[in-house]
Amino acid sequence: MVPADTFVTFNTRVFVAGIKVEKLSQDLLSRFTKLHFAPYTEQEFIEVSQRVLTTRENTNLENAEYTAMVLWQLHGQNADVRQCVQTARLSPRHRQRIDEVLVALRKHSG
Repeated sequence: MVPADTFVTFNTRVFVAGIKVEKLSQDLLSRFTKLHFAPYTEQEFIEVSQRVLTTRENTNLENAEYTAMVLWQLHGQNADVRQCVQTARLSPRHRQRIDEVLVALRKHSG
C-alpha cells in the first residue's frame, strides 16, 4: 500500500485534432492550445497523398500521384487525403477502376 502522503506524478500529453470545435464547451477548450494550420498547397497535397498511398495502401507511385492530382482538380484546397485512401481501397492497383471511382466522385460530390 502506498502511504497517503506519497504523490504520484505522470508526464502525460494529450493531442487532439478536430475540424469543428464550436460545440465543445469552453471549459474543455480552455485545457488545450489551439493551433490553426493552413490548407495544403497542391504540391503538398500530392506529396502527402503519395506517401500515404504508397506506404499504407500499397499503391504504386504512378497511381498515387494520379489519384491525388484528379482529386485536387475536383476539390482544390478542400481535397482530403482520406478521399485518396478511399479511392485506393475501392480500386486496388487498377487504373481503369481508379477512373471509375473518380467519375462516381465527380458525379456525386456536392
